Amino acid sequence: MPLGTRALWIDYANLLASDRPNTVSTTTAVTSAEKIAIANEVYQWLYLAGTPRVSYLSQAGFTHGDGTVVVADATLKIATQAANTLDTTLANIEEFFSVHFEGLASSDPGTIESVPRMEYLEHNEFLAVKATLADATAPKYVHWERLAISAIGSEQTSVGKWRLSFAPGKSQTAGAGSWYFSVVCRRSLSLPSTALSSGSPLSADGSVPELLPHETYLGARLTAYEILTKMGTDPKWSQRLVRNVPAYMMRSFIAARGLGEASVGSA
Repeated sequence: MPLGTRALWIDYANLLASDRPNTVSTTTAVTSAEKIAIANEVYQWLYLAGTPRVSYLSQAGFTHGDGTVVVADATLKIATQAANTLDTTLANIEEFFSVHFEGLASSDPGTIESVPRMEYLEHNEFLAVKATLADATAPKYVHWERLAISAIGSEQTSVGKWRLSFAPGKSQTAGAGSWYFSVVCRRSLSLPSTALSSGSPLSADGSVPELLPHETYLGARLTAYEILTKMGTDPKWSQRLVRNVPAYMMRSFIAARGLGEASVGSA
């Protein structure tokens, strides 16, 4: 069975790390709050490091023929005359896979695959191509980039959001209708607030990780590995604990913690 809640995840990590209260003392080497923080860090890293989780977004939202629900992002449309950019409202998009032009109708198609996939261009190339195109045709090219805060010291409400630019640009007369878009992307687990803080995804004992069953065990082992590291345990024992974590994943995890490459799997 999967470690389907935060409580089960941390209990298993405690078991592996042997950091549990005993009959002599009710304290542990690593506090409960510290373990929750470690579990959330491991969870967010594992969620993004594993097989990409694909999300579908559209201006109005729709359901695929296979039942996949497409999430709505109300700003995925261009309604202003001569406009060729839009900003998403979501701050937890990690990566774009594709952008699709839905057309001029206000209703979305049945599937993203039924509308054209736009060609992504790097910024300089995008500007060069855009300069050569007339505005009377439907958009064919797209460039996306992350936004920054609007000014030094301002609220960081744009951090994590994206701007999408299209070419050709919109040239319809005012009131002639909007252009609608869909995107395929990978989303992170938490949204930053205006102060760049956020609630942790595993915020309660009953919080459920969005992972496959075997990934929950990998997450608990990595959490136990971090607990042992904080306890100052012999590195050889820590490495044995994660011997069934794929070597490429363990190396990436070690590097993500700022410690560079590590020899794993040989202890």
